[in-house]
Amino acid sequence: MKYIRDNLSDRMSASWKRTNQTFHFFFSKKKEKESEIVDFLNSTLYQLCNGNRTLIPCIYDIYKIRRDGTSQEYIWDADSLQKALITVSKQTTSSGTCFLFIDGLDECSGDQRELVMCMKNLVCAFQYQMLKLKICAASRPETAFISRLQKYPGLKYQDRTKSDIYKYTYDELTEAAGILELEAEEYILLSQLVEDIANRSQGVFIWVKLVIKEIIAQIDAGQKISQLPHIWACPPFGHPRLRTGSPWVGSEGSGPDPRGPTGRVGF
Repeated sequence: MKYIRDNLSDRMSASWKRTNQTFHFFFSKKKEKESEIVDFLNSTLYQLCNGNRTLIPCIYDIYKIRRDGTSQEYIWDADSLQKALITVSKQTTSSGTCFLFIDGLDECSGDQRELVMCMKNLVCAFQYQMLKLKICAASRPETAFISRLQKYPGLKYQDRTKSDIYKYTYDELTEAAGILELEAEEYILLSQLVEDIANRSQGVFIWVKLVIKEIIAQIDAGQKISQLPHIWACPPFGHPRLRTGSPWVGSEGSGPDPRGPTGRVGF
């Protein structure tokens, strides 16, 4: 999702550039409180209104009631934010399509079923209005999301990145091992290693880079491909040096994440 955000303008058509794009990341190292549903709603409302200032007047009454009726530090709560977004959907001064990109649904600290219902309510509220809302969301295949979102278009990005991961792994390891100096048996083992890494990666490039870094370090230390038995015996991240340093590492250090790779859901 961050790649989409950072590179979207380079691929947008003229009509696409006139749309409103908003992003929310449920996992963020910069802010501790971005994993709750209220943070998602707050972020969405702010970005929609900041991108289209004509929407601000239609939520002022809700804001005023909340401001005058609460003594808490935060004026908005989840219910008032949802009410404000529904009000935005009914306005008649602005038209077009808003695209909402959400990353890490499974990182939400709230009720996953409530999150799905919240997203569905938003899409339904905007469906027949002048201003439309479309959502593209990313998540690992948690049951709560699969069962409730399976009717919507989606894809598994690891199915689209395996060839790129294979090429990257092959190029890096053959350069480190010196492909022209490899014996036939060593080359066969190298090819099997490349295939093994691509299959186990589940589309997680950061895991691939960590594995390759470890292998190259051992090759540079003078070991041959056939002298790396632990690479074959251990599952991904089995080596102690690969158990940390990545947000995708499973709790037992046994792979990118025991829940599986991230998928895409759009509706």
